[in-house]
Amino acid sequence: MAGLLTTDRRGFLAHALRLLLAGPLSVSALRAAAASLESDDPEAGLSSSQWKLVAAVQEHLLPSEPGIPGAREVKAAGFLRLVMADPRFDSADREFIEKGVVELEELCRALYAKSFLLLGRKEREAALRRLEQSHSGHGWLAEMLEFLMEALLGDPSHGGNPAGIGWEWLGIQPGFPRPPLG
Repeated sequence: MAGLLTTDRRGFLAHALRLLLAGPLSVSALRAAAASLESDDPEAGLSSSQWKLVAAVQEHLLPSEPGIPGAREVKAAGFLRLVMADPRFDSADREFIEKGVVELEELCRALYAKSFLLLGRKEREAALRRLEQSHSGHGWLAEMLEFLMEALLGDPSHGGNPAGIGWEWLGIQPGFPRPPLG
C-alpha cells in the first residue's frame, strides 16, 4: 500500500472529496478561538513556534500553485487552531497532535541538527517520509491531511476555505442551507 505522502497529493485530495467533513463548530467557539490565533493559547495546545511548524507541514503537504489554493490560501493552520481551541475537541486528539509536533521536531533535530522550519524542501520531504514510517507518525500525518481537507472543503463559516476558494478550484456548488456566518 502506498504511503500517505503519495507523489500525487492533489490527486489524493481530489479522491478524498468523498470523505465527509467533521461537524460544524459553534459560532461562539469560533469567535473565542479567533481571538487567540496570534497568541500562545493553552486551549489550542501549541506554542507560536509549534504552530509555525504545523503551518509549514501543511504547506509542504498542500503547496500553493498558480490557480490552485494551497494550505496557506485555505487558512489550514488557522482552521486547525480553531478546531483545537473548541472545548468540544477531544483531549486525546489534541494530545496526539501535540505529540506529533514534538516527535517531528525531535526527528528533524536528530537527523539534521535543526528545526523543521529551517529545512529545505528535500530535507522536509525526507523527514516527513521518515516520520511516516512509525505508527504514530503515520497517524499524525493522516490527521494533518484530514484537517487540510476540512480546511479546503469545509464551509467558510467554519474557519477555512475563505470565500469558497477550495470549492471554486474543484468546481463544487455548496449545498443549501449553509451554516450561519455569525
